[in-house]
Amino acid sequence: MNIKPLSKALQKRLERHQVPGWARGVWKRTRLRLDGDGIRGGTRVIWVQTPILFADIRSPQPSDSDGAEEGFAGHLVVRGMVCSWQRPIDLHSPREPGDEGAMFRDGDVMLEAGIHDNYVEDWKLIGQPEQHLAMSRGRFDVTRDGIAWDENAPLEVVVASDGHVIHAWRGEGGAGLAYYLYNPATDTLRPRHAVGVPVSGLAGGSWQVWSTDMKESGALALAEMLG
Repeated sequence: MNIKPLSKALQKRLERHQVPGWARGVWKRTRLRLDGDGIRGGTRVIWVQTPILFADIRSPQPSDSDGAEEGFAGHLVVRGMVCSWQRPIDLHSPREPGDEGAMFRDGDVMLEAGIHDNYVEDWKLIGQPEQHLAMSRGRFDVTRDGIAWDENAPLEVVVASDGHVIHAWRGEGGAGLAYYLYNPATDTLRPRHAVGVPVSGLAGGSWQVWSTDMKESGALALAEMLG
């Protein structure tokens, strides 16, 4: 299994697109409040945010008969306190006019208030931003204005931080995400839950590493286990 860093030219262009430190880490949603629909909390939601790439997986609890699978991955754009999630991998059709929320962090807790929809999400930090890895397979380009993903080609995104790993993919059969816990001492992955279609017909080739502070051996082991 091959991994390689992005070219120096791409890394230079990506510097302007890095998200601030307050957004990074592993976040677990603890509560969702919707306008006129009370409080919901039956769906397991994990968001792993690295300096640029992210993935968000939403899996209903077995007892949550009203829950629906959701999941998406790509890159985050932050302007002031407003986050805009760019979702080239998404289990569902793109949202219009986009997925945006105003974020307010206090210690290890963050509140998200919807910009285009009336909702409030409560998030708790469960994993630190250190020991992170962000990599992808598939075509994209970086311009002065942002990151452009090939809409028609297979794509994979992996984000890991503090032992939490999400693998997201998009192929001919649709999209899917899987959440794991990684033990670096034994180089083992423990599956937690998955949503969407199974892994098949993926991008293949070398993983391109966007950013990492993991040892190369750990990054290689993780890439090998994810295929």
